[in-house]
Amino acid sequence: MDNTPETRLILVTNFVNFLNNEVTFRFPSTFILGTDETFHNNGKNGCLDRYMMNADIAGFLGRYVFDSPASEVMVDQDILDEIFENPKNKALVTTFMGQFWNSWN
Repeated sequence: MDNTPETRLILVTNFVNFLNNEVTFRFPSTFILGTDETFHNNGKNGCLDRYMMNADIAGFLGRYVFDSPASEVMVDQDILDEIFENPKNKALVTTFMGQFWNSWN
């Protein structure tokens, strides 16, 4: 699927509908779509650290993206360049990646 504003809207609308209609929360909320804040730089979307906190990035990657351990991801500079836009976040990867890798399991 192409990463366009239209396809992102479909994906997010489905997710918001899922949260509002399929998930039972202890403290119910109504989720709404505000706006698409996707950042583009030279045709590339912004990296995960533009949208998520470092601990959540680690948990997300460990749960949904990689089958390998955090230690393998932490040493692959090409992968880290795709994940982190801010050099300060990438420099701190050893302090949070292993700690939060399995936090979403």
